Amino acid sequence: MILLALISSIESLLLSIPSAKLHKSIAETHALVSEIDRGIDVYRKNGFRGKRPCKKCPKDQIRIFTIGGSSTFGLPLYYSYYTYSSVLQRLLDEGRPDEKYEVLNAGIAGYGITQVYDSIKTELKKFKPDIIMICSWFNDSSKDMNWYGMTGKSDIEAYKLQLFFRWLQKLRLFKLINNSRTYKVYSYYLLKLQPYILPKGKTRSRPRMKPEEFADVLEMINDLSKEQNFLPILITEPLNRTRGLNNYSNRNHKYYKVIAEAANKFQIQLIDTLTPIYENRDSWLFYDFIHPNERGHQIIGNAIFEQLFAESSQTPRSLEFWKGKNINLKQASFKNEIQIQLDKRELKQTQYKFNLNFPFLNKNRASLIAMLNQNKIFEEKISSQNLPFELSVDFNGKKLLPINELTIKLNLDTNLNPQFKIGSSDYYSPVYIKAVSGGKGHGWTSQVQVAQLNTSPNQRGYNIVSIDSKTGNVLSTAFFDIFGDETSNAKLEEYFLSFKNSKIEKPIIVVSVSTDGFHNANAEILSKSFRQIGGTGYSPQAFESFLLIGVPGLEPGKAYEEHGFQLIEKEIGDKDSVKASLIELVK
Repeated sequence: MILLALISSIESLLLSIPSAKLHKSIAETHALVSEIDRGIDVYRKNGFRGKRPCKKCPKDQIRIFTIGGSSTFGLPLYYSYYTYSSVLQRLLDEGRPDEKYEVLNAGIAGYGITQVYDSIKTELKKFKPDIIMICSWFNDSSKDMNWYGMTGKSDIEAYKLQLFFRWLQKLRLFKLINNSRTYKVYSYYLLKLQPYILPKGKTRSRPRMKPEEFADVLEMINDLSKEQNFLPILITEPLNRTRGLNNYSNRNHKYYKVIAEAANKFQIQLIDTLTPIYENRDSWLFYDFIHPNERGHQIIGNAIFEQLFAESSQTPRSLEFWKGKNINLKQASFKNEIQIQLDKRELKQTQYKFNLNFPFLNKNRASLIAMLNQNKIFEEKISSQNLPFELSVDFNGKKLLPINELTIKLNLDTNLNPQFKIGSSDYYSPVYIKAVSGGKGHGWTSQVQVAQLNTSPNQRGYNIVSIDSKTGNVLSTAFFDIFGDETSNAKLEEYFLSFKNSKIEKPIIVVSVSTDGFHNANAEILSKSFRQIGGTGYSPQAFESFLLIGVPGLEPGKAYEEHGFQLIEKEIGDKDSVKASLIELVK
């Protein structure tokens, strides 16, 4: 009673002091911890990176989340378009066009496996994910990093303390004590005196999460997946100069081993990104030791797409998931063209019967073209979505013997469609093209998509893609790094001159600069070469973005051309036309 009376007297005395005369830390009320984690706060304020969740979603849509640290978020990429999450979305749209997928990027810089768990449990569940792909280990293995600001504690220990403190500060008794000036004065001066009272010592460096702690949280995520009914998939987060899946360095070996063991124990798919990164190790794939560039993200996205449906990577659990979603992993794939290798036993036939399906043709006008040994033997207008197709072949024509390959292709009629027009010329592209150029501070990139498939070499300097103006096929790709090799000027000139003698009629030429096209450049050669395909003759300045799309023999100034210190993006055609030109060989 005496103690309570004393505290009450001190409180009354402190309350009599005007707030303006007290230190800010004493005058204000402070919570022990924030009500929500800062990563969750980012989701609620900014949403996910790039694509937002659909509001009116298709009934059979499969929602996929990718989650991890900055390598998933895509640092330091300026545009989310280049992240592996976006790459995966495009590949699903192209490769599984009869199915509906939505890929959302929930990566946040600095995230480790504990924050991944917290985000799934607290925030992602609101969006009812079907699949959650987890790419994490590097931040967990890092020493002297701390997400929660609790020195000496692992992430999972600090996370559990945070949960306790959040529960504690909601209690009525705690609120009463926390709001009292006596407690505020006590806390303020105790913290001030702490360095002088407690002995000084060095805090031993330790990883944010030891491998055994990392394994425990993976098990917690597995339990959460059953509770929330989503399919977890583990992705091996790659490092620069990785040695491959079975050749770990000392630092990452234990974490990769834990990930592999968890995948096996819980029947979770494990996506191997290390092997394809290793196979492309001679290319520039990373900005530093952990953050992939555009090419690196493309390789990771490709690996995820290929292994997601591959029979060899399935587990009993994943097979059950796909079956529940009515997804046929072995379904016939839709292609822009169908190539059929003829068996020797079939050579005696003079008539071939096929059942072709054009599920996305709709009302587009198109021509069905058949090529035998690269000779056109059939072309006919078509509008039906399904077609029993009969092809008669006269084998007496010696020029067609021996028969090696039969190609069937659907060409959309894009003529007179302004969306497909090349600059201000009278030429039209038969296929959807998207070209991107980024100089200094704008991605350092070159992207050329033909029918939504990336074809650009994406190397420093001038990246060039030539496209058949009749079929839309990519004829060739090349790059000329004039910055690093002055002799590339002459090689570029020779490349453009080759189109004069080409048997291909008026190919479409796309020129995209990545990083720099100025240093060591011969302006006279560049101007002459670019004017040959309808350019103005302009040669870009140092680290300037530059994009040119033209046709050999086009009047100078008629091609599409743009330059400047900005990210340049140009679309010719319609994305939907890509799907419209897809064919399925039913039998």
